[in-house]
Amino acid sequence: MLIRCLLLLSLGISTALELQSRVMPNEHIVTFKEYLSESAQTNVLNEMLGQGAWAAIPNARPFTRGADSDFTVIKVKESGAEEALRAHALVKGVHAERKLKAL
Repeated sequence: MLIRCLLLLSLGISTALELQSRVMPNEHIVTFKEYLSESAQTNVLNEMLGQGAWAAIPNARPFTRGADSDFTVIKVKESGAEEALRAHALVKGVHAERKLKAL
């Protein structure tokens, strides 16, 4: 899937940038209805998927590590976990993780 973006530069000049988007297999962004600690998020995910059925993808932003968050990115071992996750009272949404690459 190709996406065209217009980037507005600080000088008022615009340029077109072509991006390629791809869905990462079995990776999902799980959003929660409230801010939760990492351990609370782990408990919710273990309750719904079972311990060992998923793994958290490390956060690349070191300044947010340890802070409560309303989302996490996970990789599941088997497909079909989305429906189980959506059924939990604290889960707001489950979305496919995508990676963007400039062409």
